[in-house]
Amino acid sequence: MKPSPPPALKDVRFHNPRLSRVGVEVLTLHELRERAASELHAPQRPDFHLLLLIEAGRGRHAVDFVEHALVPGTVLLVRPGQVQQWHLTPSLQGAVVLVTAEALGPSTPHPGSDPLKLLALDDWAPSARPSPGLFAQAVVQVGRLRDETESFAGGDIACALIRHELMVLLLRLAREREAQAAPPTREAEIHRLFARELESHFHERLGVVDYARRIGYSESTLARAGQSTSATPSPRATPW
Repeated sequence: MKPSPPPALKDVRFHNPRLSRVGVEVLTLHELRERAASELHAPQRPDFHLLLLIEAGRGRHAVDFVEHALVPGTVLLVRPGQVQQWHLTPSLQGAVVLVTAEALGPSTPHPGSDPLKLLALDDWAPSARPSPGLFAQAVVQVGRLRDETESFAGGDIACALIRHELMVLLLRLAREREAQAAPPTREAEIHRLFARELESHFHERLGVVDYARRIGYSESTLARAGQSTSATPSPRATPW
């Protein structure tokens, strides 16, 4: 008997006509199960950010085929283009914030105000455990964000308010992450560049030599960076 083929990868786009201008939507995990239960079993590749905050229960979530435990106090980030797979249990409670790239665009023309540069979302670990105080603040902030998106009826001020609420949430998380982060090693920085190129060009048939040339290092240096990073043990407690 032949084994069943793996489920097809599904590309998922942000779709909420009422909130398309804002590019932000907040759902509880219960609402997500109710709305899209039949679509949560196959691996997905969203074209938007997902930020999960777990308040109760236990479960797991796969990001780029690596599974992460979901326990109370967990914050999990999935970036556009990453492959995710849901493993929602009935007991898991929390919220998921859907955010398009446009929602994170600069709100002023000043070059230093680019939110994406300030947040450095590409450097965030997929799963983290913020301090209890910050997690509690984040839950309150997500509640405010949900209230604003549910009452959104159009208008520049309402749109700006939602995006500013979102930015306050993300910047608070980014500030604690930056304060706790250890200085990156040379190997970790090379591996980060390689991972970014791999995400951007996964659909092309490129070899290690091609990626090494793209990021400006030799193939042997790239291999050593990968070995060094994979040999580093994951911490038991994961603040950021």
